Amino acid sequence: MENNDQRKTRVIKGDLRETKVLRAKKETILDYRGQTIGDGIRIEKALEDEIEGVQSSGQSTLYAGKDAKGEKVVIKIYDRNSGPQTLAILRKLQKIRHASLLPILDCGMIGDVVYEVQPLCLGGTLADACGRDGKGWPIKKLRLVVKVLAEGLQHLHQNHCWHKDVKPSNIFWMDKQQTSPVLADFGIAAIEEQRSRRTTVRMTHLYSAPELVSSRKYEEASDYFSAGISLLEMACGRHPFENMSLEDVNRMICSEVIPVPEKFDQDFRNLVNGLLVKEVSRRYGCEEMLSWVEGGHVSRPETGTSMQEVDLVDLEVSPPFPFGRQEVRTLRQMAAVMRAHPEEADKYLVRDEIGNWINAVSKKHPDLFPFGTRLRDAVESEQIPERRVYRAIYVLEGKPAFLGKYTTKEEVVEYIKNNRSEFLRGLFDE
Repeated sequence: MENNDQRKTRVIKGDLRETKVLRAKKETILDYRGQTIGDGIRIEKALEDEIEGVQSSGQSTLYAGKDAKGEKVVIKIYDRNSGPQTLAILRKLQKIRHASLLPILDCGMIGDVVYEVQPLCLGGTLADACGRDGKGWPIKKLRLVVKVLAEGLQHLHQNHCWHKDVKPSNIFWMDKQQTSPVLADFGIAAIEEQRSRRTTVRMTHLYSAPELVSSRKYEEASDYFSAGISLLEMACGRHPFENMSLEDVNRMICSEVIPVPEKFDQDFRNLVNGLLVKEVSRRYGCEEMLSWVEGGHVSRPETGTSMQEVDLVDLEVSPPFPFGRQEVRTLRQMAAVMRAHPEEADKYLVRDEIGNWINAVSKKHPDLFPFGTRLRDAVESEQIPERRVYRAIYVLEGKPAFLGKYTTKEEVVEYIKNNRSEFLRGLFDE
């Protein structure tokens, strides 16, 4: 999945270089270079003139500067629509200090705009080195990162703050030698929305947890799911959802087992699998991460979905599917009306209307996602209408019967005797 945002240009007055930002239109902004703010912090230049490739965002402009001791810092100047409320939240975040978190050194107002000051990270982000070459990071570096994620997230949660955007590009190396990682960009929205557990913040979808994708609910454990995806990306050298469509990404996040290569040792695989558990209550967190960092054993996580497949086929959903004059509310009901009206059922299957219905109700019931995928696979693999319908029934009923039609050994044997050539042709498909 690629970022389809249109990159526009905003110019810093007096600067010979353009600062690229995510903007809807061009806008000339004030030039703060040369000003001194806070306790002797001097704004020197646009950050992209200090570090190649760094860009300001649509909500702020980034500058490089130095504090009173001559240490390099980053100054973030927020847009004018970020006022006293933003500053109040930044001051709360300024009090959250931990060795694993990039600190806010200072914050305040320059005229009518808010500024924030943080240390300059000289080693770039983890995204600069992972997800490109397919080689992955050595275990020694991964242990550094896991320790920082575990301790950083634990400290944020203890201070009633969620990160809400854990990913490699939000983990920085403080030094050029890349020995001191820190977790950054936890922030304003996390505190603003923490009370409701509902989020309006645009998360990075490729790192989102199942509960966020399916119902936009956020929990502390959601941060750990994002950490699990990040670790898998760093370990493998590429993102696990690389080149997938949005629909397939949603299915993988909500319903499918995200594979962890067997080349990794069992404890690391157990850790990542535990962080990627779909159920919030079973998901691994800080304790298991630190155990792996210290070389301890990480047990195999409990697996399973929130509902058994046999229960899912009887789960009533909304909106119902209008099958002729009937309203179908469960997968089992759908299988029954398809069996009673195979010709009409085949038309719905070919037009993908049943598959689209399952996708729609899966937004509220993510455990149903795999049924939609299996249904499409069954429909696409069969050209004979009658067999196509019964393959679909076979899927919708949780595959309890051969071809969705024959339930006893005698029935199956009789079918094979009467349809030997057809059976042999479809043997491996079944």
